[in-house]
Amino acid sequence: LGTRTRAPRRDGPLISSAPDDLIAMQGAGDRKLYLVPSLNLVVTRLGFSGSSPGSSFNDVFWEALIAAAPQQ
Repeated sequence: LGTRTRAPRRDGPLISSAPDDLIAMQGAGDRKLYLVPSLNLVVTRLGFSGSSPGSSFNDVFWEALIAAAPQQ
């Protein structure tokens, strides 16, 4: 339906503050599904964009989440 745009590919972590085993799925409207097997964690993000250019939302979110997670 319509034209498809592909997300740019990059080397290295998608979110530098997230765990190394992060699996991320991103959809329209900045909806996200994150899986972190090492923390037995599933996170869904719905709502308006939280990652506009220059935004630190993802890094701040993951730093707070990791700080609150029980130590493995």
